[in-house]
Amino acid sequence: RIFRPLKMDHASVGYDRFLATPNRAEPHVKRGGRWTTVAVQPNYYSVAPAAGVNASVLDMAKWLMAQLGANPAVVQPEVVETLIAPRVR
Repeated sequence: RIFRPLKMDHASVGYDRFLATPNRAEPHVKRGGRWTTVAVQPNYYSVAPAAGVNASVLDMAKWLMAQLGANPAVVQPEVVETLIAPRVR
């Protein structure tokens, strides 16, 4: 309902799809004064909706543009109004 209509061609959901993507970013930690990659833990994907979507920066830009009203067929204007409504004075 979201990825295809927005042409988010590199987006996916889940740990298995993350591992199946050869061109991916992985977390880094500083150990002994050097940055090194560490494995993504499967439990990261158990906290939806905060986690679990894998997407390229271009796909994320398409999602952001839709949230700002650029694709009303996917994100309706009423939803955009809710998203952009001020929450704090």
